[in-house]
Amino acid sequence: MKFRRGEINILCSNLEASLHFYVDILGFTPTTDAEGFYHLQFAGNQYLLLPIAARVDNPAPYGSVPQFSMDLLADDLGAAYAYFKARGVTFAKEWTEGAAMFVIRDPDGLPWEVVAFGID
Repeated sequence: MKFRRGEINILCSNLEASLHFYVDILGFTPTTDAEGFYHLQFAGNQYLLLPIAARVDNPAPYGSVPQFSMDLLADDLGAAYAYFKARGVTFAKEWTEGAAMFVIRDPDGLPWEVVAFGID
């Protein structure tokens, strides 16, 4: 028996808010709109945005409960941090000068680690 990774499902509570975050802020490309959900493409990966979840108003602090988190790689964390701040993105872990990462949340509180790469 063999396995391979398929698309990554992102369960959301508000399709419009999640589309704005993933498409307008993160730069995902919508590939299809199929009856109330979206397929998205980003960095060679396929995602499925499914609006089937209930809203969680107070997500658990980052790292306090088991959950998936995915990385976004950035060559300039200061610029990335300013970009997300200017767009009103919620932070689960703020960035400080010299740190190698910070954590943002999507509209439903799902974490994305923004990690430095290409630093000598």
